[in-house]
Amino acid sequence: MRKLSSRLFKVHDEEDATRWDEGLNAWYQRWKDTVNEKTTAKQDPSHAACRKW
Repeated sequence: MRKLSSRLFKVHDEEDATRWDEGLNAWYQRWKDTVNEKTTAKQDPSHAACRKW
């Protein structure tokens, strides 16, 4: 993600933006299971104040 975000500064036109967006989509496809992980309040009751996950 750091490498991808640093490339955002090099976006200067629509073609660059399209390539960056493709890179973001590829990153998300690779890491979506990790990004979407959640801990439920039942799994961690010590931090469950007013939240379900």
